[in-house]
Formats: sequence, structure tokens, C-alpha cells
Amino acid sequence: PEAGPHPNAIPHSVKIAWRQGARESPIFDRGYYIITPMRILLINQAFVSPDEPGHTRHFEMAKFLQSRGHELVIVASDLNYQTGQRTVARTGVFAEQNFDGVRVLRSYIYPALHRSYFWRVISFFSFMFSSVWTALQVHDVDLVMGTTPPIFQAVSAWFVDHDPVSWLGLL
Repeated sequence: PEAGPHPNAIPHSVKIAWRQGARESPIFDRGYYIITPMRILLINQAFVSPDEPGHTRHFEMAKFLQSRGHELVIVASDLNYQTGQRTVARTGVFAEQNFDGVRVLRSYIYPALHRSYFWRVISFFSFMFSSVWTALQVHDVDLVMGTTPPIFQAVSAWFVDHDPVSWLGLL
């Protein structure tokens, strides 16, 4: 009997978008696209580690993708959204953490999420800019995702995916 599809298989009837310049294209085998292992970058301001209070859906997603051979690198703020406390000591724009093989880059955010609407927006903008800088430190990324709300992470992901560094002539 024929073996079942590869664990990273997607039926050929599913339309898939492959980022131009990605490391490899999908492989077509027995009616399935075999997705080669990818490095995925997720920008999420309110990431919660397994050690913090709150819902850990992005950590769980990272573990699931890891079980399929992919790598999810998460760019998150260094502030816990619920407690308002710093989650890690930083010496630069970001600090790196590792939770059970999941790489998390904790980027700077201005600590004023719960002061007022005005200061919340200032916090969102501070993370938007620092997360772009942090995300650009991750190389060979195949897919960039930004979560909303707030909309600012989607803007960060768009900038990272469209390579703003080359626009400025810095590389």
C-alpha cells in the first residue's frame, strides 16, 4: 500500500503563495505540495511565555510548527500586557529568550500601555519601530506575519517583508 502524505503536505487543490526569493519552492509529490521547512517570523506585541499569566497561543503555535520541522521566531515586546511589568532585562533594543526551543526576541516598548489613550498609542508606535529593527536582525526568513490588534504590528510586518533597509541604501 502507498504511504500517506508527508507531514508537511498540502493537497494540490489548495492555492499556495510562495514568497519570491524564499529558500526553496514547494515540491509536488503524489498530488501534494511538500512544504520544505521554513523560518517564519511573527511580530506580536503581547506574546505570553509559558511562565507568564495569560493565554499562550503563539507559543503553542510555535511548538506545533516546530513539530512539523519549521522554525517560528517571535518578536514581542518586553512588557507583559496584563501586569505592565518588564519580562526581561534588556541592554540594547532587544533581548533574546528561548522557551523550550522557541526563539523569542523581546523588543523595547515604552511602558505606558495603561496610562491613557494617548500614551497607549505612543507605546504602540514605540514597539512598531523597535520591532522593525529587531525583526531585521533575523535572516533568511521565508514568511513574515504580524498580528492585530493593534494594527501597528501588521505595519511592522509589512516593512520587514518589503525590506526597508534596501530602500534606504544601507545595504
